[in-house]
Amino acid sequence: MAETAGYILETLGYPEQEIELAKIAGYLHDIGNLVNRIDHSQSGAVMTFRLLDKLHFTPREIAVITTAIGNHDEGTGVPVNAVAAALILADKSDVRRSRVRNQDVRNFDIHDRVNYSVVKSELKINEAHTLIKLKLFVDTHFSSVMDYFEIFMERMRLCRKAAEKLGLKFKLMINEQQLIQRCNNFIISEGGVFMLSKRILTIQDLSCVGRCSLIVALPVLSAYGMETCVLPTAVLSNHTAFDKWSCLDLTYEMKNILAAWQENGFLFDAFLTGYLGSAGVVDVVKTCFSDFSNESAEIIIDPAFGDNGRLYPAYDGEYVTAMADLIKSADIILPNLTEACFLAGIEYRSDTSPESAKEIVKRLAEYTPAAIVLTGMERAGEIGELIYSGGVFSEVWAEKLPRRFHGTGDLFAAAFAALYLQGSGLEKACASAGDFVAAGINATDSSCIYGVNFEYVLNSRVNGNRCFT
Repeated sequence: MAETAGYILETLGYPEQEIELAKIAGYLHDIGNLVNRIDHSQSGAVMTFRLLDKLHFTPREIAVITTAIGNHDEGTGVPVNAVAAALILADKSDVRRSRVRNQDVRNFDIHDRVNYSVVKSELKINEAHTLIKLKLFVDTHFSSVMDYFEIFMERMRLCRKAAEKLGLKFKLMINEQQLIQRCNNFIISEGGVFMLSKRILTIQDLSCVGRCSLIVALPVLSAYGMETCVLPTAVLSNHTAFDKWSCLDLTYEMKNILAAWQENGFLFDAFLTGYLGSAGVVDVVKTCFSDFSNESAEIIIDPAFGDNGRLYPAYDGEYVTAMADLIKSADIILPNLTEACFLAGIEYRSDTSPESAKEIVKRLAEYTPAAIVLTGMERAGEIGELIYSGGVFSEVWAEKLPRRFHGTGDLFAAAFAALYLQGSGLEKACASAGDFVAAGINATDSSCIYGVNFEYVLNSRVNGNRCFT
């Protein structure tokens, strides 16, 4: 406990004295159990005050330690300072088999069953110091995941508050499944934890004809079980691969929409952005992230402003600057090579190899804490993604198909977002999303200008002949 509390503050760069105070608080935090389990945090704080006073600790040191101890119980606790926040996270994440003194399984109560079922637990802060993640590995032979939530839900809520006090997001994973924070948004069964209807807001343009943007995102996200909401940035007559098209900018109306949402109290569990259209819209999107995010909402950004070394016609350097600022809020970004180069301030080269691209990605990572999925990378006969997360690279490759269609990036982003939000890791989400896009390409006539026949793939999935997972 003491070491974990110290690890948290040390990793975040707190002064050595604060780290030491956190360790002392961790060492003494449950001393009140000598009196009674009930209100033990308060009685423990009083006992600790007497001990530290006799040991000639300074008034400030005593105040910090006793306040942390007095606020570590989920019933009454508040993360009033950094030491208190570190103690809460260390204490509430301390669930493990070795805590169980009674070794007779027949006499286990629910607390014994839950602690005994946790064969391994890990509490780690990511390299960017934006996220603290608790990973539990639960043996469901001894306790169901439902049992865990029956006694630990309040503890997890307190952990989120403590993480926020330290400028972090808190996430919980059980048996490699990431849990969302609202109780009515996950299903718990004896077999594990399964996601249900995360409410995702996708923000991009609506092309009335042609398979791209919202026309693609809405059905794909919905087919994967997402409760999908949309915020159109513009309405186009058709996508821009056709000779003629018209466009109605919706920046002003977006603000009216958000005002109505504010009155209704709408919140979202995740965001997916695509083609935004202008730097002004980027400011509106920032408002979405700040005002309409549920706790620990995931933000996935597809920059969608260029390809083949060039910006799309509607964009200029001002937009790139605005997007560079927006990705600071992201959990995951999905740039292609062109977008990564512009965002990182590096000259684009069409012959960039996957190895050379790693240096571009590392430069880009200096400007955002997000995991980076560099899409559309190519090597001999293959196409894939270069993934950079937690300071580690990984790659996903598949056969490159000889045909190209408008909107495949939007299709990939929608499928990737749904898969990731359902609990797939970055690599699996990339691979499955790529398979989905490839299945759509294979089902599309090469002369089709409307875009990929993804509807065929979705229909096959609905009818049991699954083309992707």
